[in-house]
Amino acid sequence: MQFNLYIATLFISFLFSAFLTVIVYRRKGSVRGGNYFFVMMLAITVWSLGGVFEQAVTTVEAKKWWSVFTYTSIPLIPFVFLAFVVRLTQVSEKARELSRLAAFVLPSLIFLTALTNDLHKTLWPGITLTYSAGGVTADYGHGPAFYAVVVITYGAVALTVINLVRGINIFRGIFRKQLLILLVSQIIPIAVNSVYVFRGDLIGYVDPTPIAFTFTGLLISYGMFRYSLLELIPAARNILFDNLNEGVVVVNRDFRMIDYNRTIVKFLGKDDLEGKDVRVEFADIPELVAICTDESSMSGEFRVNNRVFRVTTININEESLASEGRLISISDVTALKKNEEILVNNRNELSELNSSKDKLFSIIAHDLKNPFFGIIGLSDMVIEDFDEMEDAEKKDLVKEINQSAKETYRMLENLLDWARQQTGSVVFDPVDLNINELISVTVESLRGQAAVKRLTLETDLAPVLMVHADENMIRTVLRNLITNAIKFSNPGGGISIGSELSQNQAMVAISDEGVGISETDASRLFRIDTTVKSLGTMGEKGTGLGLVLCHEFIQKNGGTISVRRNSGAGTTFWFTIPAIQQD
Repeated sequence: MQFNLYIATLFISFLFSAFLTVIVYRRKGSVRGGNYFFVMMLAITVWSLGGVFEQAVTTVEAKKWWSVFTYTSIPLIPFVFLAFVVRLTQVSEKARELSRLAAFVLPSLIFLTALTNDLHKTLWPGITLTYSAGGVTADYGHGPAFYAVVVITYGAVALTVINLVRGINIFRGIFRKQLLILLVSQIIPIAVNSVYVFRGDLIGYVDPTPIAFTFTGLLISYGMFRYSLLELIPAARNILFDNLNEGVVVVNRDFRMIDYNRTIVKFLGKDDLEGKDVRVEFADIPELVAICTDESSMSGEFRVNNRVFRVTTININEESLASEGRLISISDVTALKKNEEILVNNRNELSELNSSKDKLFSIIAHDLKNPFFGIIGLSDMVIEDFDEMEDAEKKDLVKEINQSAKETYRMLENLLDWARQQTGSVVFDPVDLNINELISVTVESLRGQAAVKRLTLETDLAPVLMVHADENMIRTVLRNLITNAIKFSNPGGGISIGSELSQNQAMVAISDEGVGISETDASRLFRIDTTVKSLGTMGEKGTGLGLVLCHEFIQKNGGTISVRRNSGAGTTFWFTIPAIQQD
């Protein structure tokens, strides 16, 4: 037995590897593929122990025995490390199965080759003792099986490096740094081992690979305590992190992004954000920059590409962290906002429907019912006192009954039209028509009603004014507006109806010289949820429903309707609907 500095260094390497093996054993359940990593660390420990005794003994047979002993672990290391990395970086299931199979089969075959070397001499054709700074060392001759083992194990190392580089390109932040540590910890011992394998004479045939693994252990220790190596699962983290419905950005105290998920890329259309300043990268989204940089701002909203996003932030100030920062969560609330708008619209529509219902019941209960009391009362008087009445008196009562019946009929007609419009049973059937012809026909049909008050109906119409509109709806609008003008005109006055083409719009105006209208009432005329009732100049009654119906019919035809008080006396109603261009 011999003892020197090299053997002491090997022994220290063994102790350190054993210590790391215990730590990895305790943490192996918290990382994907942790069992493979534990087996690798155990194999490094066994190799270091075997290396101590192989170097300490001084006979060929003893050294050969301990060399075979180390082969229980040497072939395991590259293959279990490959299986660990494949599992850690979430490669395909088939690749994981192949790496698992290789980690069992190939090391077993290599160990059997070393165990039976005396029979075939293909691994070590001969062993000779040499004397160097490391004491009595063995120069193992290299047979074809040895080089086959080198090719196989270095192939496993190459695959491991490829998967680590792939993971470094895929993962970000702390997980990328973990994989970088594993990559360096793989490269150092392999580089040292290659010198021993191919130019052992340069180092006196002393195998420093176990010592190189001591540096690997140091790196892994650094990773454990600095980057929580073996405590976090990169693949699982990325699957969870990148598939969150919320975009997440982690910003340090210098407002630089140190981590982010793929949802942010989808939301904002920006990638390669790591290390960039949010104030520069998101300068086109000032609302987001303000929230990210203002510690007192914990939430807010911003818009990008017609979408609405809600931001919430959490200040990171744990004492255990190297630097403070903010975790920023961004949610797409576009659909939520739209649903809120729909709810508001539905609430408003429901309110309007309730107002419409109340208006309808009011009309039925009062405005439509009361005229019938007058008709019934007058007709009862005629029946009961018919023989005692003078002919002139009878004629006056019949006229009153007739007038009341006509007013009630018009109210009923408006009520039915409005009810059909609300239920959607009014068929919208626009056609090309000359609105002037429709105006003329409507005016002529109402001259008799105007004559009762000795009113003149004058028209000032454009030669030809073509529109694309529903004829029945426009006729209803004209009838209501002219009837309304007659109702509020003083006897002996005049009503003018005009039409003109203005900015591709057909404009029709009905102006009277009647009692006029206040600005307050004018602003409420076309609303169903308010009531504007006034008696005509001869006591005519109305429901106000006719103007509401006019408003809805004009809107249906793509136009507008308005009212103003004339400077002298009376009121002017006018509406516009799109005109057809004439060649």
